[in-house]
Amino acid sequence: MENFRKANIEDFQTKPLSVLRKEWGLLTAGTLEDFNMMTIGWGYFGTMWNKPVFGAVVRPNRHTYSYLEKNNLFTVSFFNDQYREKLEFCGTRSGRDVNKAFETGLKPVAKDGALYFEQADTILICRKMSFLDFKPENFIDPEIMDNYPEKQFHRLFIGEVSEILEK
Repeated sequence: MENFRKANIEDFQTKPLSVLRKEWGLLTAGTLEDFNMMTIGWGYFGTMWNKPVFGAVVRPNRHTYSYLEKNNLFTVSFFNDQYREKLEFCGTRSGRDVNKAFETGLKPVAKDGALYFEQADTILICRKMSFLDFKPENFIDPEIMDNYPEKQFHRLFIGEVSEILEK
């Protein structure tokens, strides 16, 4: 944990339209004793209700969903390219079936109720503020339905970015 410094949220810089799509993030919720994480390639950076926010979209059938439901905090961790295979593993395996931290060697760190990984380069610590459920009747572009062959529609969890940690 000593390797991280608190960054000024107002000075945080990233490529919001490509960082998730190309580099991915690791969404995590829970406690050190009971948590789950999943790789995400979709999400939102922005401002809502005059606060800096991150929006994480998760389908209800994902194991991480129940952790987001039960916990007030979640984190999004970003890693350098050497962790790509580990992130791929976390995105293709369920925490119901495998201990992803053990299998990948990612080391969880707890800080004030938030959980992230010591190998990450940047961590967003988010306090859950709201959620919105995606509904097919609200999709204007019919191609959106191509993303839902099993009709498992995402829930958008909106979290205030309360702290950013960087190496």
